[in-house]
Amino acid sequence: MKTLLSEHAKEQSKKRNILINRIVDTVNSPEEIVESFRGRKLYRKKYHDRLLEVVVIYEHDIIVVVTQYYLDL
Repeated sequence: MKTLLSEHAKEQSKKRNILINRIVDTVNSPEEIVESFRGRKLYRKKYHDRLLEVVVIYEHDIIVVVTQYYLDL
């Protein structure tokens, strides 16, 4: 499935210093997928001592990244 980053996700990745390749890697091979509100899903993957959480929505056959952030473990 194709993955696109929203403008907000692009802005937040720069602001939060999250590499695009980590976002894509998390979407392509998550360790966990959790249901969220309004049909959103949370894709999660650990990177060292942090958990990257990527919020996505599905639009037809495209995964759209809404935002992403690190959570401390």
